[in-house]
Amino acid sequence: MGRPTGTKTATKGLLVAERRRKAWKLKLEGLTYEEIGRRLGVSNAQTHRDIHHRLDELDEEERQEAKAFRRAIVERDEAMIEALYPQARAGNLEATRGLLAVHRELRQVLGLDEPSFRT
Repeated sequence: MGRPTGTKTATKGLLVAERRRKAWKLKLEGLTYEEIGRRLGVSNAQTHRDIHHRLDELDEEERQEAKAFRRAIVERDEAMIEALYPQARAGNLEATRGLLAVHRELRQVLGLDEPSFRT
């Protein structure tokens, strides 16, 4: 018999994902890999793989959240630049200062500047 297909694969994937979430929760509660494995009915090695896979998922979720945050900041700042630019070109000093502040923020959000530390 080969690998499961179709609905069986989807069901198995959901069960694995749920087991990984449970393993992660138990690890956060302080259980050992052995204790987690016993509770979930899997080996220590499988528990270890489940925890590390969940860590990878969390890392990816954080990357996606950070990407969405940066996208929102860029969209907001682009709208501010669009509003301030004509005024700055017309010689409005406050608009020019605002435009420079928005550019500084964009450079930081996009990682184009080294962070500055004040002592």
